[in-house]
Amino acid sequence: MKDLLDVHMHTLASGHAYNTIREMIAAGSKKGLALVGIADHAPAMPGSTHRFYFENLRIFDRKAYGKEAGVELLMGVELNILNTTGKVDLEEKALRSVDYAIASLHDPCINPGTELDNTTAVMSAMWVPQVKIIGHPDNPRFPVDFDKIAKAAKEQGFDQLARLWEATSAAEQIHINLEASLVEAEDPSYTRPTAEAPAPEAIDLNLIASANGEIFETSDMYPGFIAKAQEEGNDKAVQVFTKAKLAEAVHVTPQAVSKWELGQALPDIALLPDLSSVLGVRIDELFESPEETHLRRIEAMIEREPMLSREGHRGGTWVLMDFGSLVVHVFTAEARKFYDLERLWQDGHQVNLAAVLGENA
Repeated sequence: MKDLLDVHMHTLASGHAYNTIREMIAAGSKKGLALVGIADHAPAMPGSTHRFYFENLRIFDRKAYGKEAGVELLMGVELNILNTTGKVDLEEKALRSVDYAIASLHDPCINPGTELDNTTAVMSAMWVPQVKIIGHPDNPRFPVDFDKIAKAAKEQGFDQLARLWEATSAAEQIHINLEASLVEAEDPSYTRPTAEAPAPEAIDLNLIASANGEIFETSDMYPGFIAKAQEEGNDKAVQVFTKAKLAEAVHVTPQAVSKWELGQALPDIALLPDLSSVLGVRIDELFESPEETHLRRIEAMIEREPMLSREGHRGGTWVLMDFGSLVVHVFTAEARKFYDLERLWQDGHQVNLAAVLGENA
């Protein structure tokens, strides 16, 4: 049997592996894998990396790295289950940046317990939304009740699918209303048709049908609608179909797209890689706008968001302040030269903060 994917891979970032992301992707490609998943250990594992590594995956270009080797690339995390309540070692902010999470029991992070203790810990961790895989559940140091875990996974999985389809249905209803209003404007006598209820199918068949439908809408249906509307010179229809195509591609509502266009809201940072791919631009190009706009956004971030953490101040050479949407680094001249962040972020858009920070900038 040929392996098609491997989603439990570690890199140098885990502290006990010896290859880079590129080397792991290349090895997966050489073995004929279609999909490679990098899931480095979360911070509680001794020798692993900082939470910033996982938070910054929101801007990591998975498509570019995967394209080099001809594979699809996912960036995940192997979480450490810390207690029987299912507590794991990354917060929601970092988890929003990963494609999936593996939850595992590791003895450097939790003491082996009874079968009941271990089973309870695993079942509790399964409620973390990003957890899609339980790591090495056959570890003899952590005996578990497989039947209980399988039952919990089945019940929870169906519940998640139900919520997914409910959300998808609500978004599709918005598209229906917008598109039907276009027809009604042309023909006031138009009556909206009602769809027949589909015959119930097995879960796997429903998933396949859903996936095929989503792919068809973004790759064929809406592009065809847009082309026809452009041909007929119907600008309103072009606008509606274009927003619907973008909304389908990143799974948001057309109203959200409208707010982005009007500058009334910003997309969630986790959507930026998908938006850049759909629109065919670099992530930094999504934010090209007058400097005054950047300054207003930064000022609003500072006023609105509390400081989540502060690091480095005891050393006296640098301070890092994390506001969630904004991270501020303050260095002495010597430390700034040593870390050379300007080189690291040289492709980013530079903004003069003097107007925000005042005379002391």
